[in-house]
Amino acid sequence: MAAPNPYNGTAEDFTDADWKEACKAWAPGTGMFTPMAAEHTLVGYVDEPKELAAIRYMLGYGAVSEDTTRSLLRTPPVAHPKYPNLYCTGVGTAGFQPDARTGTGIPNRGLKRPKKNTNPDGGRVLGHFTGYRKTQLSLHFEPLAYPVEPDSTSLGGGGPGVSNDNYEWRRWTTWDCDPRVETISLDGQSLYFAEGVSNSAPTTNPLDPAKPNAFPADQGKLIVKSDLVVRWMQVPLDWVMTPNYIPHKILLGLGKVNRYSFGDLGGVSGPEGTLLFYPPGTLLLSAAKIKRYPNPLYHPGTQATQTVGRESKQLLDIEFYMTFFNPPKGRTNNATITTDLGHNNCFWAGARVKETGQLVTGDLNAGKWFLATYSGGKGTTDNPEPRLFDRFNYAMLFDSWRNNMLPGVAG
Repeated sequence: MAAPNPYNGTAEDFTDADWKEACKAWAPGTGMFTPMAAEHTLVGYVDEPKELAAIRYMLGYGAVSEDTTRSLLRTPPVAHPKYPNLYCTGVGTAGFQPDARTGTGIPNRGLKRPKKNTNPDGGRVLGHFTGYRKTQLSLHFEPLAYPVEPDSTSLGGGGPGVSNDNYEWRRWTTWDCDPRVETISLDGQSLYFAEGVSNSAPTTNPLDPAKPNAFPADQGKLIVKSDLVVRWMQVPLDWVMTPNYIPHKILLGLGKVNRYSFGDLGGVSGPEGTLLFYPPGTLLLSAAKIKRYPNPLYHPGTQATQTVGRESKQLLDIEFYMTFFNPPKGRTNNATITTDLGHNNCFWAGARVKETGQLVTGDLNAGKWFLATYSGGKGTTDNPEPRLFDRFNYAMLFDSWRNNMLPGVAG
């Protein structure tokens, strides 16, 4: 369900029927389109009492449900009636038709109206404002870089059972990749000359078939990774932060790898070898950045709407920095290993010939990656042996801090 509308059932509520688009010889709104951006403006009129509800209707709003298991309630912004990929991202207002100089008989009306804001947080407010009968709204539309999927039961909300029970990561988010290159030091290594033989003196022969010539060559191996940057927009503060402003579940996930596949919507197929989601263990949550800003459309709600959900006075934009790493695995029982992928693997340089120190010729595992633990054992799926990086269900990063961490899902 959508976020509760605090104006529902009041004289200030706004519906489609209340919108009167302006019509002139030339359209008052204009547009501009390029291959990479677009914007368009619609101009219309509403009755002044419906002004604030109309702004919220156009821009959308969100709340946190008051259910036992909380869910994030979102009312998406309005799409342009002509250009389907444009959404309302801004509203300009201008009052017109001044009200009667004396009272009209309607409560809180007249040219000099008494303040409506009777309890400001700051404690001070102007006592009156000029009254108008109508408000002109200029709606600004542009494309959004993120999907605005409406509420649905498939989004979950921390409920029991499955690894990706909370699908909030798939809406109001952007997914981008940044490059990353790291170096690991391979100390105590040697290189051997592999050519330069059978030359006539005084030309020397770097390759000696009887005893290969070695020289010390500590190496720095370049490790190419990718940082997945997931940006999550317009999140109610109460969804993420505890009352003392601690992003509880985000802090729990920092420095941990994904326990389950992440970004897996299920039922999607592609060409063989296509990476359709991030396999378990291949993402490491290295950092999270939270930007807080005020919610200009905040409404405390009515007694009826507060039982459904509550809005936050502040909103958050959150950036998750996840390092993707899925190195080539080695072989066991003469078959390539397909389990325990990602960050908990370490580099195997290969076995050496005892007499010469050379790499064993034909070793298919040399230069490949293998799971490493502190004990040398794997353990079980639910109780693995200690590893370099603990596991975490990344879906919980997008879940309400008030919902319990599920047994077997948190780590």
